[in-house]
Amino acid sequence: MAKTDRGRASKSQPVSPTTSVEEVDVIGLEEDLPSSQDSVRIQVPELDPELENSLLSFDPGQIRKKQSSKDVTKQQCVEILDRVARVHIIDRSTVFGAFSELARRGAMNAGASDGMFVEVYCPVTGHLADISRYDFVIATQSVAGHKTIRKVAETLAPEMISVALKLLIKQPMQDLKGDLANRIDRKLSLRDKDNLTRKEAICCCTYTQWMPNLNELAESTRLKSLLEEDLGARRKKGKKGNPGARPASGTRRGSS
Repeated sequence: MAKTDRGRASKSQPVSPTTSVEEVDVIGLEEDLPSSQDSVRIQVPELDPELENSLLSFDPGQIRKKQSSKDVTKQQCVEILDRVARVHIIDRSTVFGAFSELARRGAMNAGASDGMFVEVYCPVTGHLADISRYDFVIATQSVAGHKTIRKVAETLAPEMISVALKLLIKQPMQDLKGDLANRIDRKLSLRDKDNLTRKEAICCCTYTQWMPNLNELAESTRLKSLLEEDLGARRKKGKKGNPGARPASGTRRGSS
């Protein structure tokens, strides 16, 4: 009787001279297969009623939507300012003034250099200090867990704009116009449009775009639309410069 590596041929089905090796294998295996009575039954998992009721009692509405992990609260902003103040041995007011000036000069922009700085004198401690963008980057990372200091500027925007508008009244000759205001003014000039007013220029910042009352603060009917147009142009330019880049995720304040 012919044999194979997998089994032997059935006695009831003798191997003929024309039977192939593959057919012999199948014949041998058929004898070794278990019958339906001998097959293993699939066990259905038991349902624990107590655990089921525990999950049923949970309301999906209890899950809260998390805000962007890069958002910075007012309290975190205070901690960031205080950290920089301790490093340079100056008070919070002086640090806030330095931060506001850096923001006016465009230090909150994504492409700004960490080496940007302002020299400030603190009358409280008598110290003269160079406060850089990098100081705030490190403090923000330590407090908020990321390096996006633009979010700090967005959170502190109401205070910075309010103070700038008050300074405009107190010191009308002081130049409080920022980098973005200068750029938009050039665009308006090319279109033969009126330049930004003093109040519009003060409120014309990338980190103020999220403020719903921006036009009212600037006593303007066009500032928000001008900022939205500028943002769209910058995003379009960014895509052309890096066509393979993934689109940035949306943020609460709709800015980049």
